[in-house]
Amino acid sequence: MRPPQGKSCNMYFIAADVAEKHEFEAAFRCSVKMIDYRSFTMQLEKNNSTGSIMMELSAEGHVSVMLTTQSKQLEFFSSLARRGVLRKVQQLYVKLDVTNENTTSQQYMAYLQQLRDIHSSGFRIYHFKRIYQHAYKSNRWRTGGYVLFFIRDKSNVSPAPILPPITYLRNVTAVQGAALYHDYMLQSQILCNALVRVGQIGNGGWEICNDTDVRPASECLVYSFGMNGNWAFEIDMIRKFGCTVHSFDQNVKLPSYKNTSLIRRHFIGLWHEDTFLYKNGGEKFRMETLKLLRTRMGHDKIPIDIIKIDIGAAEWHILPNIIETGALLGVRQLLIEVHVAIQGADIHFREKLVILRELYDMGFRLFWSHPSDEPGKTFRCSVNQKHTTCCYELHFINKKYVS
Repeated sequence: MRPPQGKSCNMYFIAADVAEKHEFEAAFRCSVKMIDYRSFTMQLEKNNSTGSIMMELSAEGHVSVMLTTQSKQLEFFSSLARRGVLRKVQQLYVKLDVTNENTTSQQYMAYLQQLRDIHSSGFRIYHFKRIYQHAYKSNRWRTGGYVLFFIRDKSNVSPAPILPPITYLRNVTAVQGAALYHDYMLQSQILCNALVRVGQIGNGGWEICNDTDVRPASECLVYSFGMNGNWAFEIDMIRKFGCTVHSFDQNVKLPSYKNTSLIRRHFIGLWHEDTFLYKNGGEKFRMETLKLLRTRMGHDKIPIDIIKIDIGAAEWHILPNIIETGALLGVRQLLIEVHVAIQGADIHFREKLVILRELYDMGFRLFWSHPSDEPGKTFRCSVNQKHTTCCYELHFINKKYVS
C-alpha cells in the first residue's frame, strides 16, 4: 500500500539521518516529521513517557506511515499502541535486531507481548525482511534481525497492479520501462499464509509457500538450476520436505550430508537451444532447454513442485524458450533471480516486461519478492536517478493449483 500523495500524507520518521528523510519526501511527496532518536530515548529512559510525541500524534487527523530505521524500536511502538496513540496511523515500519544466541525465554516473552500490543491495536504484518547481517554465528539458518511492515487491517487495500498489455509494453520508453519494472517487482499478487525459509539467511536461501494447495507433495520433485557452490537450498529441501532434488550445475563439490542420495546431479546447464556446448576454459558443458530436460528424464507429464533458477542474468535468454515451449506446465512454484544492468541505461526493460507479462498470462503470480541489498548490488539508476537494486529474487505460485 502506498501513502496517498498530497496534504493528507503525513509520515513520522524516527532516525538520525536527515538524508533518508529527504528521500521519503521526494518519493511520496509527504510531510515527513522527524522524531529525534537520541532525545526521545533520553526522555523515555528518564520518565518512561512518550511526552510531546504522544500528544502530537493524538492530535493528528491522519498519519499515513510511521517508521524507523533505528534498531530496537519495538518497545516504543508497543508503548504507543497500549496508549491508543496509533489508532490514526495506517502503516508501521519497524526495524529490530533484538535476539541472539543468548536471548532468554523471558526476553522472548517480552518481545512477543510487544508484538501482541501492536496486533491488538489493529495492525497486521503484510511483509517482512530478514536482516542477513544479524544471522546467528552458530546457526546461519536463523537471524535476530527483521524489518517488519504492518498495515491496519481495516485499511482499503487495492489489488496489485497488473502490467499493461504486451502491445503497450513493446513500445515503452526507457524511463517508463524502469518505473514499471521496479514497481512491479515489489508487488504481491497472491496471498501465501505459510512461508517457509529454505536455505540459510542471505544468499542461497529462498521462500517456499507451504499452503495446502501448493506445498511440496509427499513425493516432491524439485529442479534446481545454479548452485554456485552453495547447496543450502537443495539440502534444506531434503531436510524439510524429503524431496528428490535434480541439480543442474557445473562440476562443483557436493558437501557431506546424510541425505545427499536424494540429490540427482546433472552436469548440464540450462539454455534456449536444445543442444549447446558451453566452453569454460578447458572444460566443456552440455546445455539443454528445460523442455528437453523434462522429456529426457520422464517428467514432462508429471507435476514438478518447485523449479529454482539462479543463473546470473542468463534467465532473460532462456525464459522466452521456456514460455514458448510450455516447459512450465505442471510447475507449482517458480523461484527465479532476475537481473538488470548496473552500469548505464538498461535498454532492454521492455523485453523483460514482456516476459514478466507472459508469465502472468500463464498463471504465475508473485507471492514474495526479495530485492538484493548486498554490497555492490545496489546503485542509482541512470534512467530515472532512483536508488535501486540490480537483482530481485522472485517467488511465483501457479494459480492453477490454488482452489
